[in-house]
Amino acid sequence: MNNIIKKRKGFTLVELVIVIVIVGILSVISVPIYRGYVEKAKMTEGKVLLNAIAKAELAFHVQYGYFVNDGCYYGIRPQYLDINSEGNKYFTMWETMAENNSRLERAKSAVNKLKEGIDYGDYEDFVEIAVGYESPKGIVTLFMTVSSNGGCSDIRNDIMGYYEGGYDDTPTACC
Repeated sequence: MNNIIKKRKGFTLVELVIVIVIVGILSVISVPIYRGYVEKAKMTEGKVLLNAIAKAELAFHVQYGYFVNDGCYYGIRPQYLDINSEGNKYFTMWETMAENNSRLERAKSAVNKLKEGIDYGDYEDFVEIAVGYESPKGIVTLFMTVSSNGGCSDIRNDIMGYYEGGYDDTPTACC
């Protein structure tokens, strides 16, 4: 009789288990790193939108002498600023909240200079800019304050979390 030796084709169970373990270890390491890059990309998109709105607000202030309250959220389009955030993947909502002190104070100053000779000095206008998007954790928001002298605050962020019946306004760490 001839001894026929069959050649094995394929992988053994041990080899398959080793490959599965290696793939599992690589995925455990790489998924958090990938999520970190995604979060950085989201925040970069938000910062770009913040800076575009800040420049538009400053240009509006230079032309008209005051900041404007405007926004784009839940189907409402901006009325004054030419900012289109619909092309953004995440940060599509934004709002500006203006505090215009200089027009009022310049008017008071001019009247009082005539009446009493009092000079109130230079007053600045401010606008708070907020951009955000909805996430499973809540509404992620970035904030920045711009003044009429061209200065900008640091960018701040928080998450307005969901709870049963609405939103929780308590700021939490975002990233």
